[in-house]
Amino acid sequence: MRFFLDSASSEEARRIKDLGLLDGIWTSPALAREAGIDYRKAIRELSGITDGPVLAELEAEDTKGMYKESRELAKLGKDVVIRLPLRPEGMRVARLLAQDQVAVCASDCFSAAQALIAAKANVSYVAPAGASRDLAIGGRTVTLLVTASGTFVNFSPAASHSKVCFGNREATPPSSTASVSGPE
Repeated sequence: MRFFLDSASSEEARRIKDLGLLDGIWTSPALAREAGIDYRKAIRELSGITDGPVLAELEAEDTKGMYKESRELAKLGKDVVIRLPLRPEGMRVARLLAQDQVAVCASDCFSAAQALIAAKANVSYVAPAGASRDLAIGGRTVTLLVTASGTFVNFSPAASHSKVCFGNREATPPSSTASVSGPE
């Protein structure tokens, strides 16, 4: 299991790294505003602290703006992963970024079918949507996580480096022969 800190604070990242628990960071413009930090500066600093990826959310919502902002953010650190919404505009940008060799996380995946769409867009990570309590009690989100994981890795052109994440948790995909069943 890998732990991803949800923060824009470099102090917090250092503290968690000193505990040996920092495998990556999820950050956003909103978290940077809360911390009173310039977002781009935060990404640059966080990239220098963690050995894992820094998953950076975008502010832009249109295709052209998302692509431009993604290219700018990707230059801020060697392991910056761009978080794009799993909707048509986001997947268009994901395909373009894959050609530019920029890593992408498709966020808010609600089904295995959406994980397949993300895989076809050549994203590196998929982040299923779901309530944390579902994960804790083995509910719908766990079924989605396992199903999406298998679908994504089995059909992704980037399968050798693909991951399925849920918040600060990363799933190990089932083998292609595994059978997954969920609640009826």
